[in-house]
Amino acid sequence: MDEKLNELLRTVRRNAAGAACGVCRKTEELVSAVRLRQRIAELEREEAARLAEAGRMVYATHTGTPTPTEALLEKLREIDVLKAELASLRREDGRCAACGAVIPEGDRFCRACGHRL
Repeated sequence: MDEKLNELLRTVRRNAAGAACGVCRKTEELVSAVRLRQRIAELEREEAARLAEAGRMVYATHTGTPTPTEALLEKLREIDVLKAELASLRREDGRCAACGAVIPEGDRFCRACGHRL
């Protein structure tokens, strides 16, 4: 009887340890996904700020306070770098590189914006 009980306890321990490993893996995946989405949100805020700065530069030029061309071009290059990083991270997160919408598996175009995937 003691041997059967000991075997049962060993089996329970093995199963519990296996379940704990599965929970740990899932937790790591979730933490990784949250970090990825936080980085995407950071970059989206930064992109919006840079676009606003570029818009102010263009409007200043329109109203008679010219922005040096090189300064505007540098701002636009910064935006291009942000957009490229955002596109890469969005794809990694299973989202449209252009608009960030969730992409169902197998789609060839984004259902939200029509961007080719």
